[in-house]
Amino acid sequence: HLVHDPWRPAPSTGGHLSPNPGKAERSSIDLRSDVATFTTPSLKESLRLEGIPTLKLTVKGDQQGFDLCVACSIINKAQTKVEQLSTGFLRIMGPEAMQATQRTIHFQPMLATLKKGERLRISIAGAAWPAIGVNPGHSEKPCGPSGFHCFVINISCDLTTSIFQVLPLLPD
Repeated sequence: HLVHDPWRPAPSTGGHLSPNPGKAERSSIDLRSDVATFTTPSLKESLRLEGIPTLKLTVKGDQQGFDLCVACSIINKAQTKVEQLSTGFLRIMGPEAMQATQRTIHFQPMLATLKKGERLRISIAGAAWPAIGVNPGHSEKPCGPSGFHCFVINISCDLTTSIFQVLPLLPD
């Protein structure tokens, strides 16, 4: 479960929409209580990732709107740095936001090589402010800065059916 608090939304860094785009060090963001992280064990051999990262996740909110702001990162062998490589975003609005449904988040294309001993991490948050306007949890007001009209949103994820894959850039 994630709790998105519009008065202290998870910040954006790097990625394709941020004021400071590209690769970024995101250790401090991943330590926040409103960010869920999923990290692989240390790689036993090098791994090349080339394509469009995609996350399928069964998720629902307790309001009629929520966002999924997702990052894919490499954790160095010493586990002292979390380098964000690619980001993805999905906005869900309307009554269907309250139904547990498998949703697909497409990230920006990437090319990266993870070295032996490094780890891959997926981070999920309900915001990426200021790159993406804060979702108020309903459609009566537009997404943007936090305000009195914004609701706290509880986001529930069913991880048993989740799938992370990297789709090819060009179809075969």
